[in-house]
Amino acid sequence: MAEHTEIESLDILIKAVQEYQTDLATNKQILLNAANVCDAAMGSDAIAQKHIARLNETLEELQKTAQIAADVAAALIEDRRRAIEVLED
Repeated sequence: MAEHTEIESLDILIKAVQEYQTDLATNKQILLNAANVCDAAMGSDAIAQKHIARLNETLEELQKTAQIAADVAAALIEDRRRAIEVLED
């Protein structure tokens, strides 16, 4: 039987994952902005372009991490829903 402490624990986990998702999105935007400023300041310099390309590759990996976090959050929310159902029975 699900207990209130289990639901509270799931709430804490859900909140933590959601905060992580927000941090990922914020950091991604910061990196994109920095890349754009670098590109503009360097006038599309070859070295800058190389590093921007590497950054874009990294951001693609970051997006995969963000998707994993979203999947985890969805699973936790579903677990919480089921725990509440069990508690109400």
